[in-house]
Amino acid sequence: MLNGQFAVDRNLWSGGTSGTSVWDGTQNFPGSPGGSVYVSSPPNLGAVGSAQCVHLPVAARYLLNGAGRNAVATNIVSLRWEFRRDGGEICTNGPADRTGTMLLSDTTSWTRPGNPMAIDVGTAEWTNNSSITITMLANGRAPGGWIDDVELNATSLDDRIFASGFD
Repeated sequence: MLNGQFAVDRNLWSGGTSGTSVWDGTQNFPGSPGGSVYVSSPPNLGAVGSAQCVHLPVAARYLLNGAGRNAVATNIVSLRWEFRRDGGEICTNGPADRTGTMLLSDTTSWTRPGNPMAIDVGTAEWTNNSSITITMLANGRAPGGWIDDVELNATSLDDRIFASGFD
């Protein structure tokens, strides 16, 4: 992810649903520089916060993780991911081929899941237009929660550039 630690702003992330996502320099996951993104949640409704599109360079197992903290204990903050085989330049062409949600926190303390969520993209489904869109979510009663230190890393790379042994 680009700017997943929100050191000085939420640059490279979309605005989300109007008025729901703001950069907050007063809150951050311990050890993460700068601030975080606050996603406000209207009472009893879910709020869709900032999002980022990641074009996938190769077929691989991608690992998603992040940290979250809620303003009140009745909220949850999470990351939703959407994989598209052919998301196009804007990443959102057509319906998602697969989706998932990763719970980050359901408490008022900063938490980070112990295990990242695996998103497997096999060689049979990967194309040069494949993408994953990561979206921040806040659900529950107002006011909302913070998200920080978002990562999407690849393991088990099928690096086609070096498939013929070229170095």
